[in-house]
Parts: sequence; C-alpha cells; structure tokens
Amino acid sequence: WMLRSIVADVVDYDEFLTGTRREAQYFMGIEFLPKFVEIPSEAAPLLLMAWCGYERNVAQNSAVVWILRLFFSLIPAAVIALGTCMLYYFPMKTEEQHAALLEGIQLHRQGQPAKDPYYGGQIEVAALPTDNAAHIE
Repeated sequence: WMLRSIVADVVDYDEFLTGTRREAQYFMGIEFLPKFVEIPSEAAPLLLMAWCGYERNVAQNSAVVWILRLFFSLIPAAVIALGTCMLYYFPMKTEEQHAALLEGIQLHRQGQPAKDPYYGGQIEVAALPTDNAAHIE
C-alpha cells in the first residue's frame, strides 16, 4: 500500500514538471518490476547451494550454510536498510507539500509558473508536444 501511495505522489510531481499525467506507465512499472526481481532472487540461492555442494537429507557443509544465511538473512536485511534510507531521504513527506504541489499543477494548467514544493525554485509551464504522433485520436 505504501508503494502505491508514493507512486501516486510521484505521478502528481511528474505532471507538475511535464504537464502530462502518466499513471499507467508508473503503475505498470511497479507491477512489472517484481517479475524481473523474483526470478533471480529465487534462482540464485538454489544455484549457489548446488555449486557449494548441497546434498538432500544430509547435514550440509559450511559453504551451503553460509549461502543460506546470506540469502535468507543478510541480503534481505541489507535491502531493507537500503529501502529505509531511501524513504528517510524521500522528499515527499508532508500534506502541506502535497497541497502546494496540487496548487502548482493548477497554476501550470492556467499557464503560470509555480514554485517547486520539494526542491524550491520556479518551474515554468512545460511545453507540451504539438505533433500528432504524441496524441491518440
């Protein structure tokens, strides 16, 4: 649920910067990305265990035990720590910032520049594509 909430805020910010809403592209990305991550994350431990000499129904050697420890505790802990750091430094934190972002979107729709609520500075209205290839008829 948190990822979808963050992506919704990112979609709003993208509209603020570009003048175009692209929800489908962002949400398709968060649905498609796990497919690229799941296969290697499930296959790598099994391949490395086989390479280190895994045998069924016997006590395992120390290399196999370390592979299990690595893939089922240390690597997940490192990924969680990395995600926590990313969330800590993520700029979209308050309702006031989001309200200012929505206000900026409205100003851009009226053709006026608006202040970036996350990084400061004035953001001019994005030039929208004028060619017919960019529009679906």
